[in-house]
Amino acid sequence: MKKLLILTWSLFSVLAHSQLPENGKEEKIRKAFSQAEAYLEKDEIDVAQKWLNLAQDLIDLEAVDTMTCYVNSLQSELFYYTALYEFGKNQAQKSIDAATKINDPLLVADAYFFKAINQFELKEFANAEKSLQLARHYYPLNPRKHTLRSVIQPDHIANNLAQVKLKINQPDSALYYNRNAYRYAQKTKSRRGIPNCEQTFGEIYLYQNRPDSARYYFSKSILSARNSAYSDLELIGYGFLMQCNAPTLPNDDYYYQSGLELMQRKSVNLAFRRLFFEKSLLAYRGQNPEKENFILNQLIVLNGEISELNNYFLQSITKDYIKNEHKILSLEVQRLKKEKDIVFFQLLMAIFFVLALILTVIIIRRRNKINLQLLQQKNEISKDLHDDIGSGLSSILIHSDVLQKQTANTPELQLLSDKINQTATEISQRVSTFVWSLNDKHNTVASFTDYFLSYAENLFEGTSIDFRCHSDLGPLPEKPIDGKLRKNLFLALKEILNNTLKHAQATQVEARITGLRNHLHITLCDNGKGFQRENAFGNGLTNIRNRIEESGGKISFEHTGGLRIVIEIPF
Repeated sequence: MKKLLILTWSLFSVLAHSQLPENGKEEKIRKAFSQAEAYLEKDEIDVAQKWLNLAQDLIDLEAVDTMTCYVNSLQSELFYYTALYEFGKNQAQKSIDAATKINDPLLVADAYFFKAINQFELKEFANAEKSLQLARHYYPLNPRKHTLRSVIQPDHIANNLAQVKLKINQPDSALYYNRNAYRYAQKTKSRRGIPNCEQTFGEIYLYQNRPDSARYYFSKSILSARNSAYSDLELIGYGFLMQCNAPTLPNDDYYYQSGLELMQRKSVNLAFRRLFFEKSLLAYRGQNPEKENFILNQLIVLNGEISELNNYFLQSITKDYIKNEHKILSLEVQRLKKEKDIVFFQLLMAIFFVLALILTVIIIRRRNKINLQLLQQKNEISKDLHDDIGSGLSSILIHSDVLQKQTANTPELQLLSDKINQTATEISQRVSTFVWSLNDKHNTVASFTDYFLSYAENLFEGTSIDFRCHSDLGPLPEKPIDGKLRKNLFLALKEILNNTLKHAQATQVEARITGLRNHLHITLCDNGKGFQRENAFGNGLTNIRNRIEESGGKISFEHTGGLRIVIEIPF
């Protein structure tokens, strides 16, 4: 099917491009591409994307040539600056494939570089390092000087290797690569490479807790960026200097004001603006509520703008897909009209396109089914996050608001601080539980048992309750247990333990987990006062029953000089 669709698309390209003289078409492609790169240099990403879309409309998408490599490379860079890193990584891979086919090592190295920086932002540091090493490997000893667009230089590769090494806690290696990058950038007088390397030196020294050296290089990078008219690097330099000088803030807010003034004077990429305010927030957190609120508002606005820009790119991708599909259908109509006198050929073409359409519908329906399942899972997660974390955060905000109105050094202030801390701890535990329940690495009975017992030990640690645990999983250690069952079972057990701690007045608690051939047997015993009526736990008992029954299990409560709870989960 894939080969037939490629053939169809190739025929359409021939027909569509035959309407425009080849020389004139190539000139329009180069002009549109140059405009796209020019607007990228000015940080006008949306305008750059429109010009690149025009170039993509004119080129033959199935062609494998230098222009294809340049277009894919620039598209990868645009995706990078709009935080669409997965798209950027895939687009870079297309450029790698095309450059490999035309045997152009410079463009191969360039494409691997853009793949690496998108992988870096996705926190795929090992893959990013591998891509950068491949970029070093393919980079030619004597690269050609004249290219349609600016391609990477050795200092770009070395500088980004330094960034990766710093992320994986190898500051000495980071220093080695950055020194190599800095020497090359100074040798070639790289306008962006020099401030980039100086900023990386600052980050390395900041990581090594050498603030004086870090301040020196951050200040130096600001001057270099200003001289080279790179406002984004200058802005981030102010953010790093605030990070170095955080103990002296808010009295010394020179760098913060300098950053604000720079953004008023210059057009700076949204991602760099957001990074500046994130570093500002770290510097002012807990010191200046007024500035902190202002910075938070700015981050909200920037995130909204970035989201709108991302939506534009996603819509653009969707439109291009629909446009391509429309071209394929148009080609079908044209070919049938031109070959109507050849009945046998028409029949074959009709059969071909019917089969292709059926296969396409099957694939689309299958994809839609998968997407629907993913959407349902996402909605369930969103609901849990909203119900649990939303209320907790509201509590934090209320207590925080009251706290600001209290005078310092008062008992009420301490009480409110404790409440805030307790609420935050509960939220953290809930988030941890949700994440744990979604992680396939923990989908065995043994992993669930370890997680629950670890939670129970931490819960009773430092209390007057002596907690003991026994586990004998028998044939079940590697038995799969899905995320929903794990979550319901853990939350039920968590509810029981918390009620025991708060209300049972027990001095001993024992947990026993036994694995039998076709079910899991869990017993929780304490020597507390138990409860005398069904609603002793309030809504908690109902929640516990519902979670166990939803998991297909059974639960029973017995009074034996305390409370004994037995849970059975079938497999």
